[in-house]
Amino acid sequence: MRMFILLRGTLKRVISYCELYGYDHIAAIPQLYPTTFLADSMLSVFMRHICLVGRPWKVKDETSKASVGAGAFNLVRRTAYVQAQGFERIRLTVADDIALGRVLKESGAHCTVVNGRNSVGLHFYHSVREMMVGSERALFTMVGQFSMIKLIVVGLLMLGFEISPFIALVPMGLPFGYLVGTIMLGIMFLTAFTMNMYLGRPWWTAFFVPLAVSVMFIAMVRAGILGKRRGGIIWRGTFYPTDKLKQYRQY
Repeated sequence: MRMFILLRGTLKRVISYCELYGYDHIAAIPQLYPTTFLADSMLSVFMRHICLVGRPWKVKDETSKASVGAGAFNLVRRTAYVQAQGFERIRLTVADDIALGRVLKESGAHCTVVNGRNSVGLHFYHSVREMMVGSERALFTMVGQFSMIKLIVVGLLMLGFEISPFIALVPMGLPFGYLVGTIMLGIMFLTAFTMNMYLGRPWWTAFFVPLAVSVMFIAMVRAGILGKRRGGIIWRGTFYPTDKLKQYRQY
C-alpha cells in the first residue's frame, strides 16, 4: 500500500507561487522515500529517464511542447481545466496524470514543474515485485504503444545505452576505447548522483545502474508478454482491452 505525505502549508505555498507568476498548472515531482535496495536503484534509473524524456526544464517555455503531469501533485486553475475540457478529454487514458499535463499545455495553459522534495512525498513501490505489477499498464501502453515487440526493442535500446560505458571499458583493441568508456561512465555516474541528490534519493543507488536496468528490462519483457497475451491491461482489478484504450489515448 502506498503512503502519501503532503506537508502542512504546501498547498498555500503552491497557490501563492501560481498567483505570483501566473501559472495555470503546476506539477510537483514528489520525494520518493527509500524502500528496498533494488527497488531504490530501479526508481533512481526510472526518474532519470523520465527527466531526460520529459524535459521538465522546458515545461514553462510556452513555445515548447514539453509537458509534465505528476500523479502525486497536479494543481490546476479552474479556468484552464475547463478550457482543456478536463477529465472528459482524457477518459480511459491510462497515464491520466501525464495526459492532463499534455492537454493543458496544448490548450494554452501556462504550466510549470517544481521539485516537491520536503513538501510532497510517497512510497512509490515497496518492492521489485510490486513495481513490476504496478508498471505493467504504463510500460505496455505508453512505452510499448500496445506492442510487445516495440516494448522489447525499447528495452534493449535502454539496456544498451546504460551498459555501453561498461562495455567500452573492456579491452578490445579499439583506439581510445578505454578513454571513451571512462568519460561515458563518469558522465553516467555524475548525472545519476546529481539526480539522486536533487530528488532526495539514496546517493549510493547510482553504483548499481547495470543491475537495476537489467531488472527493468525483465519488467518490460514481462509487461509486453502479459499485455499481448491478455489483449489489454489489468489495473486495480479491472480489465481494459487494448482496442478500447487505443480509441482514447492521448500520448
